[in-house]
Amino acid sequence: MLGQLMLKYFPGHNSKGMQAVKLPKGLLELWILYLSSKYPVSPIEAARKAAEATNGAWRPSPGSLYPLIRRMSEEGLLFSTSNGYIATDSGKAMAERLLKETIAARSIIDAVISAVNGSEAPSR
Repeated sequence: MLGQLMLKYFPGHNSKGMQAVKLPKGLLELWILYLSSKYPVSPIEAARKAAEATNGAWRPSPGSLYPLIRRMSEEGLLFSTSNGYIATDSGKAMAERLLKETIAARSIIDAVISAVNGSEAPSR
């Protein structure tokens, strides 16, 4: 579902000469927590899986991933193992909250896009 959400709102933007897009706050945290709630994940694996899920439209950089994962570990959202990072119960709860926020943002983005495209007149 997250991969489809990314492609819908941020299609075709990658490092291959296409314009960069500013993603919603919390999306990278959501992605890391989503993956790490399923299996141990490394920062490199998280970046690779993001690129796969979005057909290359989103490639989180190591400069974003490593400090974020360190912070999330310090906050008790992730637990480090020899195989990667695993979401704690607090991390899983945070993932649920971030997903709800992202879905709410998606509905607002849909409304704005519809209004801008003339599909729906803005209410006055």
